[in-house]
Amino acid sequence: MKSFIEELYYDNIKPQEISIRKSNLCKEELSVLHENEQFLLENLPDNLKTVFIEYADTWGLVNGKTVLDGFTAGFRFGAHFAVDTFCGNKISIEDYLKDK
Repeated sequence: MKSFIEELYYDNIKPQEISIRKSNLCKEELSVLHENEQFLLENLPDNLKTVFIEYADTWGLVNGKTVLDGFTAGFRFGAHFAVDTFCGNKISIEDYLKDK
């Protein structure tokens, strides 16, 4: 059996998808987004559809990078927490993570 970290690394664990699927946290907002996107794609002239699609795709990329940054920061925070818990202040996380 793979470890938790391996499962996370190989993208077999996706906390963000689980939290959205198993709760109604964003259900209403996702519905509004979908309805508005459908309306715009049906009613915009072709030249503006292209601009809208580029806008939506670019916003998705920016949002994805922001979420990744937050995930990375949280993961690093957890690593700091674990090192402090198990090693106390005998070793700093910066020293532990240095390339040797």
